[in-house]
Amino acid sequence: MVQAIAFRGLFSPAPIQSQTTENDRLRHLLPLKKRLLRPPRTLHLTIKQMVDSGRHLVVLDLAIESLRKSGKLRFRVQGTSMMPTIRPGTCVSVRQATPDQVAGGDIILLKTSTGLRLHRVVEIRPGSSGPMFVTRGDNHRHNDQPASAADLLGRWDGAILDESVPRTRRFARFVLGLRA
Repeated sequence: MVQAIAFRGLFSPAPIQSQTTENDRLRHLLPLKKRLLRPPRTLHLTIKQMVDSGRHLVVLDLAIESLRKSGKLRFRVQGTSMMPTIRPGTCVSVRQATPDQVAGGDIILLKTSTGLRLHRVVEIRPGSSGPMFVTRGDNHRHNDQPASAADLLGRWDGAILDESVPRTRRFARFVLGLRA
């Protein structure tokens, strides 16, 4: 009888108390885990939302001005037209270029009526106001409308900067044992 009471007193209450404190500690980690898995809180608008609000004009003007002042521009690609060379979500670097620095096969950045276009040059035609660039996305079967030399902003320098997932989030996912 004495052994049974000692046995019950040793093992019954202690595990229940330690489990509740362990669960309480784990509960505090859940919001941290959710915060680490959540995408960064930057304002991401679709192209349609930006066009509707007029914000795309401001962003385009800032990007073009930055390219003209510094001679280089880094931005994140959104479309799939240049796959498999450039995947959506990758950050690329473009350097300012003049029309005589562009050759067939180069990937150039053009200003269009709808925004910016990063496509490969398939043909350079002579025009009255300088060369006309015919471009096409690697994932497309049709050519784009010819663009004038005035629309040329820069040439892709071949750099793909893998910033699709920030390093801190990748590290946090590794520590928490989640797939990247």
